[in-house]
Amino acid sequence: MELWDLATLKFALLELPYFPGPDKVLSVFRDDWQLLLISTLHSIRLMFIAYLIGVSLGLVTGITMAGAKRSTTG
Repeated sequence: MELWDLATLKFALLELPYFPGPDKVLSVFRDDWQLLLISTLHSIRLMFIAYLIGVSLGLVTGITMAGAKRSTTG
């Protein structure tokens, strides 16, 4: 944390709009915790939906490929 503070606030090695200091990041967690929670839940929901779509497509593709292999060999 101290290196981060030195790099952003004290020595200005990292530009402030893109790399805020630790105090600003922690204040966002304190002030906007409800928005962060809602956004996190939406992201988890989207990830779960994408996972289910991927699993479904993978199963359909695998079953189709297995059926195609059986029908051409015998």
